[in-house]
Formats: sequence, structure tokens, C-alpha cells
Amino acid sequence: MIIAILEGSRRAAAALFLAALAMPASPAAAGAFRINPVAVTVMPDQGAAQLNLSNEDSKPVGVRVTALRWTQADGRDRTEATSDLIVSPPIFTVAPGAQQLIRIGFRNRTPGAAYRLVVEEIPGPHTPGTGISVALRLDLPLYVVARRDAAPALSWSASRRPDGALVVEGRNSGDLRAQILGLEARDATGRVVGRTGAMGVVLPSSSRAWTLDGRAGAPTELVVRTAAGETRVPIRVAP
Repeated sequence: MIIAILEGSRRAAAALFLAALAMPASPAAAGAFRINPVAVTVMPDQGAAQLNLSNEDSKPVGVRVTALRWTQADGRDRTEATSDLIVSPPIFTVAPGAQQLIRIGFRNRTPGAAYRLVVEEIPGPHTPGTGISVALRLDLPLYVVARRDAAPALSWSASRRPDGALVVEGRNSGDLRAQILGLEARDATGRVVGRTGAMGVVLPSSSRAWTLDGRAGAPTELVVRTAAGETRVPIRVAP
């Protein structure tokens, strides 16, 4: 029986991706795969990017790489098929202990654009009596930087859902992604009234929302932890 990890692998891939926010050059391991880097940044003077995939298993592994355009709308992440990128090779087999260089080129290069590179195992024939085979899947980010001095520019708003949960939304009017490592809402006395350790990215000219865990209260300040450090911004819950 072959089991393709979907939601589970999304969580695993998300964990790998979020770890890459702090250590972008670190390799990511998933079963027999080892991929380096785990997050790809293409600078303005770069013509292409590349990934290196290692097969640490004792048998050959077939791999497919698919590129998706990544955008954000209504505070949520969205992905869709794209022809902007050229993945070479898109499908390949790696021998045990061998490596494969994956090159990422552009048909249509848009400064500030973001993509997801889905790297997934192509399951081979299942041999009876060998147990459960798991098709591995990783989801890695690729960012196209608009210019050398690109920078994020964040603003924040807050609201409450009908169930009382506090929602904060970050809007990035800059031309570089903002990497969020954690959020904490405080009231006028400094008491924490909501927080989340859920990390994420606000893409350029986009917005992303987080739901904070915590108690009822009137937040007046939001502590934003990013890859660049910690900032405090005043907030007011929209009526």
C-alpha cells in the first residue's frame, strides 16, 4: 500500500520552511531526501537559482519538482500553477548515495514575486510484505528580490471575530518579504492579552492574518518579532 502524505507533509514542510527563516542555508532532510538550500532567494543580478538534492536511501528514488506561484489574498496564502519558472530537470531518478542538481530559471521574471517549489517522491512499485511505503513531499519557498536595497514596510490592524478571538493582520507595503517569528498583544498595563508563535511571511504588497490565543482584553500594543528583531507598534481593535 502506498500512502502519499498530504496534510501531514504540509505540516512537516511548513516546519522545515519556518526553520529556514532563521537558517536559510541549512539543508532540509525528509526521509531519504536531503535538500539544500531549504529556502531560495534570487537576487537582482542572479540569472537562475539551484537546489541540490541528495539521496541518502539504499535504493534509487524518483523525484518530481513542480513550481507554483505564491500570492496572498484576504490575509491568506494562495498558490496556483505557473509557467514563470523553468525547472531542470523536472523529473529525475537519483541513485543511492548520489546527488542531483536542480536548476531554476525564468520564462517570466517578476521582481518581488514569490513561488513554492514542491519536491515530491514518485512512488515505485510496492513489494508485498515490505510494509507501508510513504511518498515524501516537501514545499520550499523561492523569492525573487526586486532590488538590492529592497525592504519590508509593515503596518498592523486588529479585529475580533464573532467568537471573540483576536485577529491581527500585517500589511506589507514594501518590496521585500517580512518574516514574522511571533506576535504578542498587550493591554495598557502591559498584560499579555493574546499571542501566537505561529511563524509566517508577509509578501511584498500583500497582507497576512494571524489569530492570537489569549484572554479577553483591550490590546493597545503589538509586539512583533521578526528575523530583523523585535518592534512594538500601537494597535486598536476595530469596532
